[in-house]
Amino acid sequence: MRRASVPSGDGSASVRYCAYPGFTADVPEWRARVEATLARFPAAALDGRARLEVVQRPAIVASNEDCSPAAFDTSVPAGVAARVSPSTLWPSDGGVHPPFEEESFPCSEREVHGFFLAVQTGAWAVGLPPAPSGRDRRCAAGGQARAVIALWAGAAATPDGARTLRDVADEAEAAGKTRITFAEWDDPPMWGAEYTVADARAALALLKVPAARVRAELDRDWAHWIEPSTPSTALTGALGTAGGDEVGAPAGTRCP
Repeated sequence: MRRASVPSGDGSASVRYCAYPGFTADVPEWRARVEATLARFPAAALDGRARLEVVQRPAIVASNEDCSPAAFDTSVPAGVAARVSPSTLWPSDGGVHPPFEEESFPCSEREVHGFFLAVQTGAWAVGLPPAPSGRDRRCAAGGQARAVIALWAGAAATPDGARTLRDVADEAEAAGKTRITFAEWDDPPMWGAEYTVADARAALALLKVPAARVRAELDRDWAHWIEPSTPSTALTGALGTAGGDEVGAPAGTRCP
């Protein structure tokens, strides 16, 4: 791997970017999206934080030629699969992990401008797992204010991010789901937390509020807003917007 280390925009956190040979040309695009996302947060979100590691790794779920999902370790030769394990290939390391393939909607060429990477970065900033681990292990963040913040920051930092977030929520809702799981996607985003449609709607509502006002509210009591017990409805109430998930994540799967 070739490594590059750069500071974040305000100098309060550092970021290291690691890409496999042949993908180093993608690092400037990752940097642009990561830095734009971090810039959405108050200083309290980044002060004293350990370095953010943005490390490329294969997706846990890969797409077949017929646009159906397949576990990555079943798509490589048996001899290769025997030498790796899910825990070593996809550790729970708290890092942000760009994939090898360009982000897009299922079996389409629609550009999402790094939206899914931006939400990973937002998750890191609020203390949620940015990426899944092991055999696609994820926790559920529904109903937590920090889930709304991560989605809001990712969408706000991405060109056409509001449209992408809205489409993701609409697709889940059209399928009769309250949680955004990407279960039907052939190449699902590698998010470490599952969000709810209600919290996506709440994030979309926050996008209509001046960014400076949202940031000021977050800065007022950052520790409170990223506490797992703080509900998303408290955040929307403080900012006078609609949405939020009153039910929250199912017991046993909730992001700690």
